[in-house]
Order: sequence, then structure tokens, then C-alpha cells
Amino acid sequence: MTPQRLRRLHAFHLVMRTGSVTQAAEALSISQPAVSKLLQALEAETHLVLFDRSRRRLLPTPQATRLHLEVERLFRTATGIDHLANELRAAGPGELRIAALPLLGARTMPLWLATFARRHPGLRTSLEIRSSRQIARSIAAGEIDLGFALALSGALGVGRHPFMEIPAVIVLPRGHRLASRPSLVPRDLEGESFVSLGREDEARDLVDSLFESHRVKRKISIETNVSSAACALVAGGAGVALVDALTPALYSAEVVALPIQPTVRFKIEMLTMVGRPPSALIDKFTAFIAERLAVPGSPWLVSPSG
Repeated sequence: MTPQRLRRLHAFHLVMRTGSVTQAAEALSISQPAVSKLLQALEAETHLVLFDRSRRRLLPTPQATRLHLEVERLFRTATGIDHLANELRAAGPGELRIAALPLLGARTMPLWLATFARRHPGLRTSLEIRSSRQIARSIAAGEIDLGFALALSGALGVGRHPFMEIPAVIVLPRGHRLASRPSLVPRDLEGESFVSLGREDEARDLVDSLFESHRVKRKISIETNVSSAACALVAGGAGVALVDALTPALYSAEVVALPIQPTVRFKIEMLTMVGRPPSALIDKFTAFIAERLAVPGSPWLVSPSG
């Protein structure tokens, strides 16, 4: 769109909005005849009759009313761009939108984000807790900048980067007959009431495969798609559960988490939008996380993916 056309549309928009050539001229800081010339030029350019000039004042025609609907949308968008630019300037270092699956979002990711934000004053961040499939869809739609999700089969339209692997543990209520053991094997849980991950979570397939391969029958009493809810249910006496090694730390006063051999490893991927190069802020955050995972004796109970 040329600057000349934009100026003509602006004059048209102001006349339609105010109903007055005089007010449009004042808003544009030009004379009334100049506004009239802009309107005439727009009519000539579009080959439309936009105003009825048979009376003393301009009366919009039906064509003008229809055209103004689109012109109004154009200037509303332009105003939105101005507001966004102001927000971006006010944001200082920038904005980082992150989504994480519950096992990272309950504790670990908030701690990482808090430390990162302290290092970058003025940074605006948002953290949403979603299922892995929801995260993949949000990344593909450009709604978030970074996603941390379980490795999903068939996830299309997103960049998938190996991030970390988290071993599984068995969560038992304190005082359980197995709580004093140093570790467990699947056979130890034969016949136990079991709090299971929900069927929509691909981690469920990993857990089920472990027990099926050892021909262990569990009594699944409750299902939930959130590891923290599974731990809370165990604390309340609903049974035992197999979850990631991060989450039980939130319930350490009420449950015991023991390693299981052989174990299950929950593979976490970092998801990015295809075709969009990472911003400098994203690069800084991913470097920060890599730094946290590389700390010897790190409390995160995770193994960085190679």
C-alpha cells in the first residue's frame, strides 16, 4: 500500500467515524478542502461513489459503509501494532512464553524461571502447565516460545530436541511394608492397589509395559494424568504409584520414593516452532538450563540427554 493511498484511507476513516469533514481536517491538521480532495482521489482510485454530495453535507453511500468496515479493521490492526510495540519497548529484555508438562511445571521449571528472571531484570515470562499433546499444538500454533513435553509419537509441525531423561520411582505411603527396602523390582508390587497415570498420557504405556513384561498384575484403583495428584493419592492411602523422580519431593513428609529395577525413563523433549529461528532470549534460557543440569550433585534428580 502506497503512502498516498494510506493517507486517503485515513481521511476517509476519520470522516466516516466523526461524520464531519471539519473534524477530520482538524485530526489530520489540514484544511477542509484538502480532506475533500483526498476523498475525491480515493473515489477515483477505487472507481466507487462513496458520498452523496447532492445536499449540503456528505452522506455516505452503502458502498462507503461496506468499505469502511474493512478500513476500520485496517486501522484497528495498526493501533494494535502500536500498542504491541509500546509493550515490547516497556518489556526491556523481552518476553519468554513457556509451557511445561506437570512433572516439570510443578516445581522444577518455576525454580529455573525464578533464577533466570533474577539474572535478567525486566524480563516478562509466562509459564503454563499443559499436557504434552497440548504443548505440541500450542507450539505449532505459535502461542508459546518453548515447550517441554514427553517425547510424543507422531508430533508434527514442531521442532523436537532431546532434552532430559527422568528415571521413574515407586511412591509408597510412609509405613508401607516395602518402605524400608533400598529398591524394588516389579514383582514386589504384585497385587498392590495402584494409582496409575491416565490413558491419555504416553507415560502410561511405558509403565504398563514394564509390569506386563514381568507378568505382574496390579489392582489399578484410581487413574490420574498428573504425577503430583498420584503422589497425593498415595499419601492419602489410595495405593502405590510409579511416577517420575522429581515429583515425590513435593510430598517427602508423607511418602517414600524408591528406585525400581529395571526402571522406566521418561524422555523429555524441548519443542520449538518449525521455521522460526530461536531468539537470543531463547538461546540464553536454554543455555541457562544446560548449565543447571551440568552442575555436579545437582538436586534435580535427572540425567541430561546426550
